[in-house]
Amino acid sequence: MSKKIVLINQHTGYLFADVANAFAEEYDEVVLMAGRSSGLNAKADSRIKWQPIIPYNRNSTARRFLSWITCVIQISWLLCSKYRKYDLLISSNPPTASTLLPVLFRRRITLLMYDIYPDGLIAGNFVTEKNIIYKCWAWLNRRAYKRVNKIITLTKGMAQALAVYAGKEKIQVVPAWSNIPAGALAIPESENLFIRENNLQGKFIVMYSGNMGKAYQLEPLVYVAEYFKDNNEIVFVIMGDGWKKEILQQLIAEKKLTNCMLLPYQPNELFMHSLSAFHVGVVSLAQVLEKVAIPSKTYNLLAAKRPVLCIGSEGSGLADFLQENETGMAIDPLNIEAMKTYIDRLYNDKPYFDLLCTNAGKTAIHYTKARAKDIVALS
Repeated sequence: MSKKIVLINQHTGYLFADVANAFAEEYDEVVLMAGRSSGLNAKADSRIKWQPIIPYNRNSTARRFLSWITCVIQISWLLCSKYRKYDLLISSNPPTASTLLPVLFRRRITLLMYDIYPDGLIAGNFVTEKNIIYKCWAWLNRRAYKRVNKIITLTKGMAQALAVYAGKEKIQVVPAWSNIPAGALAIPESENLFIRENNLQGKFIVMYSGNMGKAYQLEPLVYVAEYFKDNNEIVFVIMGDGWKKEILQQLIAEKKLTNCMLLPYQPNELFMHSLSAFHVGVVSLAQVLEKVAIPSKTYNLLAAKRPVLCIGSEGSGLADFLQENETGMAIDPLNIEAMKTYIDRLYNDKPYFDLLCTNAGKTAIHYTKARAKDIVALS
């Protein structure tokens, strides 16, 4: 019997592209429903059929929710009209899909949970647990998750959070990974386009790259940059877009900092160069998610063989991960002094910096796209 599956992800990055490619090796027909594809090496196998759906719109809270709802309506129509006998792998993007589609369709369904909703609404300070939206969504989750075959998520903490909605026996953990090809980051400074375009030659670069959403603690980087403002060799680069971008712009301007750069998302051809440029990679961890999340960008920072600074709870899952592997440090957002000390040591203590770089490389080899095959095996 022919094995056919529809993979659903409104905004496909490299993790899901790797998953799709892994399914293409095992299934007779693979359909990827996606509104947009982005991220490092996010290229699907030529054997995969791409079915366009409404893209994710993050321009405002209202447009975000509207894109989630209209996308699920479109997906439902497609599953009824074109893909009636296909198994389903549903990601949590849009989050409404992983809740509503298992209620609407009786098929073999696997959920791949990158985020947990309605918990994410609380993390973003959109609602409280008393809100009717939260209560209804949580109730629907319990109904939906009873019908799925498996629920796959990224960390033990996320598995524990999902256990509120589903039996533990259904939940499996497959960690995220890096998709950086071996040796791709060996771009010398003299050939690095990112360094050249931003006049960063000879600089020690502390970099955050990604979403500047409401829940992300990024202001501490500006306060740390202020401490090093008289050291013209250390530069702080904050790259990306989101809700906090304007706040960061104002903060940098108020403090008249010339060692703190705010840049937009880089085009794909410069992304690998930016990963070759930095010396310390920054991850911001929302307080509500501190026990459940290890952001996927962490694995790219490790693959770059660089130390990690996590702005987040020192009791988080990511803090434990960094400590166990000796690859970096998690520091509370309010502890600016500790961040200063950490950056200062990495800059001045070369043996310590080199040790963390070596450990990052050793850790990264355990988190490659081979992990995507584990998701196929569990589905």
